[in-house]
Amino acid sequence: MKRQKISYEESHRNINDILEKKCNKHNLYFPEENPWIPCTLEYFYKNVSSKKDGLNTWCKKCAIQKSSNKLKELGETRKKYRKNSYQKNKEKEKKQAGLWFKNNKERALWLQSRWRKSDRGKEKYSFYGQIRKPKNHKMTSQEWIDTKEYFKNDNGEYCCAYCGMTEDEHKKFTTKGLHREHVIDNGRNDIKNCVPACIVCNRAKDDKPLNEFYNSNNRNYTYEKYYKIYIWLRYDCLKYIVPRKVQDRVKLKRLSK
Repeated sequence: MKRQKISYEESHRNINDILEKKCNKHNLYFPEENPWIPCTLEYFYKNVSSKKDGLNTWCKKCAIQKSSNKLKELGETRKKYRKNSYQKNKEKEKKQAGLWFKNNKERALWLQSRWRKSDRGKEKYSFYGQIRKPKNHKMTSQEWIDTKEYFKNDNGEYCCAYCGMTEDEHKKFTTKGLHREHVIDNGRNDIKNCVPACIVCNRAKDDKPLNEFYNSNNRNYTYEKYYKIYIWLRYDCLKYIVPRKVQDRVKLKRLSK
């Protein structure tokens, strides 16, 4: 369908010695507004091919609106493409992301920290927190300290049982200490099912079994760490269980204060 040409007389008018030009896209983008606009560079972009007035047939406002709509459409198309591409090459994408994280750990943690502080990030983390709320561990403060002591690194710092991030590093990016991680997702809520974990590992593990999450495909996996977790859950945690009677005494002392 051929576009109808509008003559100069049809698109221009003189009102009180002020030359006005009719924007031919105002009815599309801003139908409630008056399409007659002063014919100046303040309201119209230059158009070298226009021999009459040297201005574009669209006003600046409509041109910006069209550009904005195109960017949105392009953004949606790119999102769909990236999503489909990720689904097709999921394993490859995960490996590449893992390598980047390993080589740019400081940068990655800073980006995660910035996202968590954003409105969208706060909303997401609040939502995840509500989901995991019923899974709080029932441990004494001493049992939690003993658990972190067991997983200390060679420098004597508390650290994540999976990746080795120290508690100081964790506080630097999240302002909070290490998480009490349920190794068996729907298992016990005491010291027998707890290891210290950073927020990254805790979220990544989610409800996966230990062997599915922490294996040779995990970028932070080492057999020494895996074996240490196994020995802790199977045998060593039993050494640090605070007897029930002692727990009751501590509670009574707190209540009496």
